[in-house]
Amino acid sequence: MNNQKLNSDLAHHIFNSLTDMVFIIQKEDNGDYRYLFINEAAYSLPGVEKGITGKLLSEVLSYKVYKVIKEKYDEAVKGGAPLHYKFTFPDSKNIKTIHEIQYETVISPFFKDGFCTHIITIVKNSNLNQKEGKLKRSTNHFEHIINNTADAIYTFDRYENYTSINPAFEKLFGWKKEEILNNNFISIILDKDKSELKNFIMESIKKGHVLPSHEAQRITKKGNVIDVLASYSPLFDEKGNWDGGVAIYKDITDKKKLFNELKVSEERYRLITEHTSDLIKIINPQGTVLYSSPSHFDVLGIKPDETLNKPIFIGMHHDSMETFKFSIEKINSTRKPTSIRFQRITQKGEFIWLHTIGSPILNNEGNKVDKILFVARNITERKKYEEQLQHYALVDHLTGQPNRRYFFSRLLEEMEKAKFFHSTLAVMILDIDRFKHINDSMGHDIGDQLLKEFSERVKDCLHEHDIFARIGGDEFAILLPDVKDNQAIVNVANRIIYSLQDKWVIDEHQFNTTSSIGISFYSPYEMNYKTLIKQADKALYQAKEDGRNCFKVYTNTEF
Repeated sequence: MNNQKLNSDLAHHIFNSLTDMVFIIQKEDNGDYRYLFINEAAYSLPGVEKGITGKLLSEVLSYKVYKVIKEKYDEAVKGGAPLHYKFTFPDSKNIKTIHEIQYETVISPFFKDGFCTHIITIVKNSNLNQKEGKLKRSTNHFEHIINNTADAIYTFDRYENYTSINPAFEKLFGWKKEEILNNNFISIILDKDKSELKNFIMESIKKGHVLPSHEAQRITKKGNVIDVLASYSPLFDEKGNWDGGVAIYKDITDKKKLFNELKVSEERYRLITEHTSDLIKIINPQGTVLYSSPSHFDVLGIKPDETLNKPIFIGMHHDSMETFKFSIEKINSTRKPTSIRFQRITQKGEFIWLHTIGSPILNNEGNKVDKILFVARNITERKKYEEQLQHYALVDHLTGQPNRRYFFSRLLEEMEKAKFFHSTLAVMILDIDRFKHINDSMGHDIGDQLLKEFSERVKDCLHEHDIFARIGGDEFAILLPDVKDNQAIVNVANRIIYSLQDKWVIDEHQFNTTSSIGISFYSPYEMNYKTLIKQADKALYQAKEDGRNCFKVYTNTEF
């Protein structure tokens, strides 16, 4: 069989193996176009039927369709370059529904001596979600397709000798074309597979059967064993007799390795999740539980299946819900892990403390959170111990109010929340007017008692979620989070000023003293906590300058 015939048969085989629809069109002298070749995939296109090869487009298509297609062909010929366009057809398999299939078309004209002689049209079904990369299309010659595909392709004759290989074959197996074509003893088949190749694969091809993709192993020039997807198809001579075949190999060695590693990893993960005492949960970005580990029954008394497809917040203490929701939003927005402490009720009705780390599981593109993994541990006993320590470390022993350390810790936390949710918070710095005079003239015991009663009066003027702390001497600070209206802060300041107008009666002493207050608001969000406190201090200083017993709000202008 001569090379021209072999190339022709190989071209037909390649085109018929493609999932894209291929039309080879001949341009007639009268301006019409004639079908010369149509591959098997093209017969799925509505209106394309067997037996139209050799006919003119005007003989086959309706006038309306013919007019549109001819205009596109003429445009491609006139432009002298490939033309891309899209069109839709009703889905003939779903005639009961209004459903259309969109097709992408590439029209490539071929010229000889300045005149267009043929056109290759490749039509792709845009609605198909292909999982594997397709062969790189070419419109100038089928050899371009073979030589540029990532898959290894070789042909062999009826004597099982190599007749051609493509560059991908050389790259995958390491054999050069001149080496393998001139040495019939070179084999890429493992010894253990040679019997199968001869007795099954070759016998099937000789009978004209196509062997679809199947997993196999082959050996390279360096002796490395690789995993491939192998497919074989027969080639025939001009009389229809079997005359050789074509083999296509897709290298799946890395995929196979990753698959095996994933399988081992999943088995390890399963063993860990089924035997760990930690609570493991996987949720979607909205907070719906997709998986709960068996340890939920041991720790919480709740069957894991009872938590599935339900919000993760079910059973949480109401004080923990907002923090947990904020953490989920933070993971979704930053795509970074975060640590959370929260309370959760058990089947016995007891609340326990849990510490969990939430880690994002990103989508394939790595630009969006697909799922969130939480690994939680019961820290109830540790929490009780920590709370005892924190009480001593974060509380002012004289007044019983939070101290400076606790205040600034909460301030940083609330500033972060305000920045994330674009809300506002306010800070008040206040002190006792003429406290040094009272302390020096009446004694430190009276001064200490005044600090206690002062803090009680101020505390009574605040809301439950406001943070009131003694930050040093007679200086106090108030943190007012989630401010909806600045006037509400002014009202709080007025209540404090008013509550301090009554006389103080401590032991045998009766006297009057008041407070001066400076107020600052957290906006814009670029400022740090030191700037926020400094602004409130400046406002407090101005209140002192204005005669004490009043409050001032910091503004950007000089006082």
